[in-house]
Amino acid sequence: MKLSRGIIYSGIFTLLAIVLAFPYIYFMVASGSPSHIVDHNVGVPWGELFSEISKLIMVVFLSCMIGFFWSKKVGFAGLGNLMDLRRNWKQILIYGAFIGFLVYIFGDRYFYKVAPGFYPAQLKVAFFIPFYASLVEEIFARFGTMTLFVKIFKNRHIANILAALIFAVGHVNMFQVAGIIYRLNYVTVCSFILNLCISLFFGYIYWRKGLLTAMGIHFVANLRYIIIAFLI
Repeated sequence: MKLSRGIIYSGIFTLLAIVLAFPYIYFMVASGSPSHIVDHNVGVPWGELFSEISKLIMVVFLSCMIGFFWSKKVGFAGLGNLMDLRRNWKQILIYGAFIGFLVYIFGDRYFYKVAPGFYPAQLKVAFFIPFYASLVEEIFARFGTMTLFVKIFKNRHIANILAALIFAVGHVNMFQVAGIIYRLNYVTVCSFILNLCISLFFGYIYWRKGLLTAMGIHFVANLRYIIIAFLI
């Protein structure tokens, strides 16, 4: 891919990711927790919000550049295309629903007991979680990290495993957002194993079907946050 075209595509994807992820990041930064509404009497910490958005723009843009320039060269399906979503929509729904169900059974229902504040009770917050997860996380973990690891280690399987490990560790570190002190217990171990296995699956989908299909499955899996917001 030509440099100019890669920059343009990366810029478009970065803009799309930030626009769709911004509402969730806004509420996370402004309230300190996804379960609380912004206290307008206190005001929004604009400096912190600007810092978070700036870091996100840099990470997403660099990941897109790596993905657009190298993903197909190293043997991955690359971005894929919108027709893939149309052809694979049944698989996307089935896989996404199954993953969401597994995470709820082995993760959410236990995690909710120790950190109910981590689950947004407001639909206007929960609505944007699937967009943030499917766009930002997949662009970083698959398009950027997994592709880069193939360039370094010359092995797609090793790249998938390493990217999955980073993905799993990152999700365990999210416990800090919920105010939980990390302990080696059922919740943390199960969360790590679940996210590791799920990330390996997303990596395989990216490898064979393309990034858009992996995003679609990830999006459907995270729709459970909206369902949980209805129930709590």
